[in-house]
Amino acid sequence: MEAGPHAAALVREAKWRRKWVHVGRVNTLRRIAWCKALGVDSIDGSGFARFTRARLPMGMATLAAPTQETLL
Repeated sequence: MEAGPHAAALVREAKWRRKWVHVGRVNTLRRIAWCKALGVDSIDGSGFARFTRARLPMGMATLAAPTQETLL
């Protein structure tokens, strides 16, 4: 599930204030892409720790891919 507009507004406000933004419970490629599009500084998720061989390569590929611009 993608985070809602309130979470996006909080991230934008924190970045405007030049704060480091970390998002937890990021266990899907969709959430990784959402965080990347918002400019989040760091993420974590237990799924990547538990299933490293299967999920880590996919997660890294998502981070390396070009970011699609979002209108927020």
